Amino acid sequence: MAMSARHIIYFTLLVAVLSGTAILGFKEEAYRENVYGEPTPNPAQVETTVGFVKLTMNLNKTIYRVGELINIALKLTNISNRTIWLNRSSPPVLDFIVYATVYNKSLPLSYPPTFKPIYAYSWEGFIGILVSHCIEPNESLNMTLTWNQLGKYGNGSQAIYEQVAPGFYFITGRTAPDLRIYNGIEEKSAEVETPKVLIAITPKESVIAEATKFPLRLKIILDKTKFGLGETVKMVFFAENIGNRTIDMSMYEDYFSFVVCDEAGSEIYDWNKNHGHIALYIPMALPSGLSRMGILEWNQDYNLKLITLDPHPQFEYRKVSPGRYQIIGQFISSHLRFTIETPPITITIGCKTESIEAIPRQ
Repeated sequence: MAMSARHIIYFTLLVAVLSGTAILGFKEEAYRENVYGEPTPNPAQVETTVGFVKLTMNLNKTIYRVGELINIALKLTNISNRTIWLNRSSPPVLDFIVYATVYNKSLPLSYPPTFKPIYAYSWEGFIGILVSHCIEPNESLNMTLTWNQLGKYGNGSQAIYEQVAPGFYFITGRTAPDLRIYNGIEEKSAEVETPKVLIAITPKESVIAEATKFPLRLKIILDKTKFGLGETVKMVFFAENIGNRTIDMSMYEDYFSFVVCDEAGSEIYDWNKNHGHIALYIPMALPSGLSRMGILEWNQDYNLKLITLDPHPQFEYRKVSPGRYQIIGQFISSHLRFTIETPPITITIGCKTESIEAIPRQ
């Protein structure tokens, strides 16, 4: 039961889980996890070297809320032993591109997506003047550019810029497309581009709680803290390897969980106790700096067995009443032999005309 539910969650995009606005297949989750890992709240750095120069891109984190400015720090370093000049007909000398992804569901699961550019800093338009920068050996040109989360949709006169939806995006740093690099002897015009960095944009109202027990950091994200009576509460989990070694984990024995307590602090629901787990070891390597992601749901049930020990399965579950509740995220590791618990997140369940009679377990 637990693993089938865990795989079902990967049929929806994080944005669908958080905002209910889009659908994404298992293909995207599999590609992201295998190639890029998952976004984390930690800084990210990538670099590439071409000819005379090395280009480095830094992000201070890779999880952002809707509308939050995203600063991209770019550094172009002269790695040669000669002075170089950067010439371009108009600024900027450095640039970045934001990509959305398009997946073809008819292709094999391992087939990579199509990266669709939705924004570039250079698209903003600049006055056409000659720009030249001089960089001495082992010195760098540093620029911090900002993406305001706008994406360009449509072409020509029909093109518009709009706030992008919550979800996953990729950012690549690059030199300007027509930049020419001269070292006093020869001139080159090869474009320099960094590897792509995966980022996640979450709804503005999202709330995050985290806890650390070395070598893992656990994070739980809720898109909001106010819910209607009977509304599903959806949670996104990240377990990040903050150590300096790859951790040998199991997809089936190391898993996410959560408990729900009422306002008085009494436990009324435990996801782990109410879901079976397949006793099968399948190793999963988690390299240093990467995260494992999971998504769980609470349907506002409380378990009467935890309270009354009522053995009758027909009355095992009952819906909660309006009020305030606390959700505590967990990661339970049989290999590391510990459980991580986050601080509680307080949510409010409002009043909606709905029966809260005891209902049979589905």
